[in-house]
Parts: sequence; C-alpha cells; structure tokens
Amino acid sequence: MKKSIEENSDDEQNIKLTAGGIRDIEFSVQALQLIHGGEKENLRTGNSLKAISELAKEELLTPEESHTLSKAYILFRKIEHFVQLMNDKQTHTIPKEGDTLYKLSRYLEFENEKQFTSKVTELKRKVRDVYNNILAVKEESSPKFMEAVDFSNYQKASKDFQFLARGLSLIGEKQFDTNTAKAFQNVESDLIELLRETQDPDLVLENFTRVIKNSKIPSVWYKTFEDRSLLKALSNCVCSIRVQLIRWLPRHNWPITF
Repeated sequence: MKKSIEENSDDEQNIKLTAGGIRDIEFSVQALQLIHGGEKENLRTGNSLKAISELAKEELLTPEESHTLSKAYILFRKIEHFVQLMNDKQTHTIPKEGDTLYKLSRYLEFENEKQFTSKVTELKRKVRDVYNNILAVKEESSPKFMEAVDFSNYQKASKDFQFLARGLSLIGEKQFDTNTAKAFQNVESDLIELLRETQDPDLVLENFTRVIKNSKIPSVWYKTFEDRSLLKALSNCVCSIRVQLIRWLPRHNWPITF
C-alpha cells in the first residue's frame, strides 16, 4: 500500500507522502499495533504519539527509534499545519524557496532555511530507516559516493543518479539499453568529482538529469560529456548549458536533440 502511494507521488517536498514523511511514521506504528495490539490492550490507541510511547514501554521500539519517530512526527505535523494555514488550502508541500519557507523556518526557530531543510532531510532519513526495519523493506542502496557529496535532498539525488545510470522509471523499470549504460560509466567518475567540487550539487545533478530525460538519444549526450570541459560548464553555467552545447556539437558532428 505504501509503495503504491509513493509510486503515484513524485513530490519530494510532500511532508506527508514522501519517503520518511508522516505516512512512514503512521504505517510503522500501525503495523506494530496490528501485530501486538491483540495481546496488549495499551497499544490500542488512535493517537500516534501515545502509541509510540506505549510501543517503547513494551520494548517494541528502541529508545532511539521512539525518539526519532516522536520528534519527527511533532515537527512534520507543525510543518503541515503551517503550510496549510499560509496557503489556506489542504496541502502538504514544503516550499523550496521564497517567503513562506523563510517564515516557516523562523516559526520553527531555525536560524535559516538551510538549517531547517537539513534537519527535515536528516529526520526523513532516520524515519525511513525505522520504517524499513519494521516492515522488513530492503531498498536499493544509494551509490557510495552519495555520502561524500553535500546534497540537501539525498533521496532525490539518489533517484536522479539511478536514472542516469539505468534510466529507471517511476515504477523502477529499467529503460536504458546496454550501450547507453556503458556510455554513462565512461563519464560517471567525472560527474562524481564534479558534484563533490560544486557549491550546489543538487542543482547540477538535477539539470544534468533533466538534459538526459529530455533527450531522445541519451548515449549521445554521455559521449559528449566525455569532454570534461563541457561537463564542467554544466556546473559553472547550468542555465545556459544547452546554448553552449548547441555551439559545440555541430563542430563535432553530434546530432542536437531537445
């Protein structure tokens, strides 16, 4: 059921439905209640925070898991209520930038928007770990280099990287052929190094992924980016990267596809 929800929602900013969000907390708690509630009457409650507390008392959650779920649930609910009040509608999406994000960060007593975003990302990762442990879910691990890159949104970055490597669709289907996958391997190490060096790895990876998604022949772009100077240009000027490529590709007899 949870997998179906995630497959039908690609909004990483949705604090309710995204991996590690409110639904992960509720599914984790309710799974334990369903399993043990028949014998333990104290677990039969519709209050998520009380249920977390009772599950910890019964040692069905470790102290660390209980602390993570409680802290995340309180923060995520505050975020949910704030964005709904500010937008005057039923929404669960955290703004990526702008006045609402600034006010939300200050309301929750964070020093700035970056600190707020980092804390939410950290809690989502911890909640997801608890969720996976309880429901015995084995997720495909992120590439090892992810830990060395200072991404703001590791979950989205991991999905983008997996798409670049295999062309994974939203439902996890492998789309790239063998030649395209091999072409990516030729630029993979340079891309990783670029992401480590750039000030905004999220934006660089997002724009690189957007170029590949919009291309009819991804392998051509991978071969193009074997020229590291062009790959570097993506980091230095992501907004005008296509203009630079349009000027460069004809001289090397590469087809242009947008």
